[in-house]
Amino acid sequence: MQLDRPVFIGGTGRSGTSIMANLLNTHADLCLPGHENKLIVERNGLRDIVESLSGRYDITRFHFVIQDFLSRAQQMQQFGFPVADLNQRLSQLRKEQKLGFQQAFEIVQRENPAVAGSIHAIGPGFGVEHYITCVKAFLLRIAAHVAPEGVVNTDGLLKPFFLAKTFTREAILDECRRFLDQLYAQPVGAARASRWVDDTPLNFVNFDFLHELYPKMKFIHMI
Repeated sequence: MQLDRPVFIGGTGRSGTSIMANLLNTHADLCLPGHENKLIVERNGLRDIVESLSGRYDITRFHFVIQDFLSRAQQMQQFGFPVADLNQRLSQLRKEQKLGFQQAFEIVQRENPAVAGSIHAIGPGFGVEHYITCVKAFLLRIAAHVAPEGVVNTDGLLKPFFLAKTFTREAILDECRRFLDQLYAQPVGAARASRWVDDTPLNFVNFDFLHELYPKMKFIHMI
C-alpha cells in the first residue's frame, strides 16, 4: 500500500467532486471509503489540531482544540442521533411521510435543537469499531493526561479536561499522518487497493496544508 500518496479532490460546491471520486473509486488501485472526510481540513479537524498544538503553549486553548476534535469525530461516527427515541422518530417520519433522510433529519433536529445529530458520517465507511479505535489511539498520543473529574476555571467546569503534549509542527504533522494511515489502512487493504481518495470540497483552499501533510499526494481541482 502507498498510504503516503493519497488523491485529494477539491472544488466549489456542485463542481463534480463526488462524481470524480466515484469514477476514481472504480480503479482497482484506488479506494474511497466514504465521501468527504470532514476530519481533515474542515473546522475542528486535523488542520486545527496542527495549527493549535504547534503554536504558543496555552493550556486551556489546547484543551478545547482536543475536545472539539473529539466532539467532531463522535458526530461523524454514525448517521442520525445519539438518542434512540430520536432515531425512531426519524425512521417514522421517513416511513409515514415518505421523506428522504435529509428532510426527515431536519425536522427532528429542529424539534430537538439541544441534541446534536449528524447528517453526514464517515464512521460506517471505515467500520465503526475501527474508526473509534483509531480516534482513541490518536487522542492518547496527543494528550499527556486526561482528567475525568475535570478542572474548574473561568470557563466553568471543563470535564473531562485534556492536557495536551507539546509538539513541534513536524511532530504533530507526523501524528496526524499516522492517524490517517491507520484509519485508511483497513478499507484500502480490504479493497486490495494501494491508495485512498478524499473528495472534501474545501480541500481546494487547503492545498498548502494537504501538501505539507502528504508531500507525495496528488490533487484534482474541479472547476
